[in-house]
This record gives sequence, C-alpha cells and structure tokens, in this order.
Amino acid sequence: MIRSKLAFITVALLLFLSCQNVNKTSYPKELIATWTVSEIQDKQVTLINHGEDLPAKRGGRNIYEILKKGKLNRTTLGSNDKPIQESGVWSFNSKEQMLTFVVNDESTQYYVQLLTNDKLELKQTGE
Repeated sequence: MIRSKLAFITVALLLFLSCQNVNKTSYPKELIATWTVSEIQDKQVTLINHGEDLPAKRGGRNIYEILKKGKLNRTTLGSNDKPIQESGVWSFNSKEQMLTFVVNDESTQYYVQLLTNDKLELKQTGE
C-alpha cells in the first residue's frame, strides 16, 4: 500500500515538473536590449543596439526595448515629433526562431534572420 502511494506521488511529481519545463520559453540572451530600427525594406527590418549613433531620420525611428519576463516598450514619434511610448509584451518561439511583439492588442510576428549583440535582422511574416 505504501509502495503504491509512493509510486503515485513520484509519478505525479514527475508529471508536474515536466509540465513546468514545457511552459518555460528559452530565448537568446542577446534579445534583451534596446533596439533601434535602422532600415526597413519590404518586410526586412534591421535593428541595431546603441541606436543613438544613427543619424536623424525624417519621421523618426522606432525603438524597441525588449525586457526580461516578456515585457516590451516601444517608442515612436507622433505627428508633432514628440515621442510616444507604449508598453506591450513579446515572446520568442525558439523552434521556429519567431519573435512576436504585441502592443495595443496588435500582434506583429517576425522570423529572426540574424542576432548578435549589436544587430538584429528580422523578416516579417505574411500575416
């Protein structure tokens, strides 16, 4: 009787721990940074870390601050050239190398083409 209870508890504990591991998402540590859009061409987006070195651009540049625990800050310039800061969330699918930003209930998905400490190249999905 004690053996069967112990076996049940062991199986239940293993199931619980395996579920915990499934829910954890891994992501490259290089993602956690402040990224400035340097170039957009078709659906290709190039972002760089340390974007303050970029020259000024008419209409401004979008800045994405990717934080730990899935938090995201996006800064854009409004029509009066004042920065508009919005909060959102991000997720990363390591199997598909897909990065998703959600700001104001709008979701944008990108495939990560290249990621280094200084450069992030993305390709927007067809959605």
